[in-house]
Amino acid sequence: MNLNTFAIIILFLPCFLLLIIISEAVTRFATRVMQMHARSHFDWPQDSLFSREGHAAPKQSLFQQCKQQLCVKKYKCGTGQHWEPERCVFCLSDISDGEEIRELRCRHIFHRACLDKWLEHRWATCPICRDCLLPTEEKATAAVTDMDDDEIEEMGIAFLSYYRPRWWMW
Repeated sequence: MNLNTFAIIILFLPCFLLLIIISEAVTRFATRVMQMHARSHFDWPQDSLFSREGHAAPKQSLFQQCKQQLCVKKYKCGTGQHWEPERCVFCLSDISDGEEIRELRCRHIFHRACLDKWLEHRWATCPICRDCLLPTEEKATAAVTDMDDDEIEEMGIAFLSYYRPRWWMW
């Protein structure tokens, strides 16, 4: 290895490392700026229905709203030649005569306990057809008031992950 090659390597290596450090710093700075920008979209006016700090009465959780609208019934088995037992998609067992069920507006039925677990995870849709369980306005209000700071931050991160490949265009 001659002296010129060695000198080029010695000069190139620190420059390359400096370039990596600078690009990482710029990326971190751009990420912070985009996070602040994304979070600014979650600042609601004081009189907004979505505001957490507003003086309005606390909103019911999504789970409570769905539970109120979806009544509990006792399952009655059908009769006839073509009758097949209903099956709960959560526990994969047949729904027996007299068991507590919830019937959705899309006509799908589930064990009450199974659907309640689904609702506790803030899913306001039918697990089979994805039909909304609440009218749109109620669902939006419930979903936003149910969110905690971590969930809002996760939404911001999802927003950033969409734009991160194009951060240099900002």
